[in-house]
Amino acid sequence: MTRRRDSQVGGRFQSNAIPSAWSCATTRFVAAGEGMLRREQKRRRIISGAMNHSQRAMRIFLLPHILLLCVSSANCAQRSAEPPFTLKHLGPSVWVAINNPKALASSGANAVFVIGEDGVAVIDTFASIEAAKQLLAEIRKVTKAPVKFVINTHHHLDHVSGNGIFVDAGAVGLAQRNVREWIHTENLRDDDDRRGGRPRRHHAGAEGRRRGTRATLGRL
Repeated sequence: MTRRRDSQVGGRFQSNAIPSAWSCATTRFVAAGEGMLRREQKRRRIISGAMNHSQRAMRIFLLPHILLLCVSSANCAQRSAEPPFTLKHLGPSVWVAINNPKALASSGANAVFVIGEDGVAVIDTFASIEAAKQLLAEIRKVTKAPVKFVINTHHHLDHVSGNGIFVDAGAVGLAQRNVREWIHTENLRDDDDRRGGRPRRHHAGAEGRRRGTRATLGRL
């Protein structure tokens, strides 16, 4: 059973005073809550709009960079597929391997091989050890004759860095009498000059400068 509280106003009883006050308080509370809800929704719309704007701006900013990266990756893939040299048949038993500047790791110089009656002579061996390995593989596709001689026209790294590949295959190194010493001294001096920031006296391939000199020591 609900107790009802009455109040007397001007000689007459007023029975709804407390429920009316409660109703007003509830109305104000609900109105305040709705106001807070509207403000929160507005704040979220502002934040959402700002985030969408930031995301659109980020997409616009990143799109050209992504396209540039894709193009660069495609170019690198294409360059990596390029061989370090192009092999051409000059005449009977004479082949030339011409440096391919489009390759990611080019041979750095040209080389020649001549097929004789009982063996092969290779003239110069590139700036790259990997290119020298590929040249040996190409020679073996052309002939089964052994590589008997590797001839260096001079001591520069882009002509001697692959010597060891052919010496390991059984070749004998031939060159002017000073070339062996210059491979040991002049190339190392040029390499030291480069590391010290002084200009190099001749061109040499990057891999040859880094690995070739020490790889060819004592291999001629």
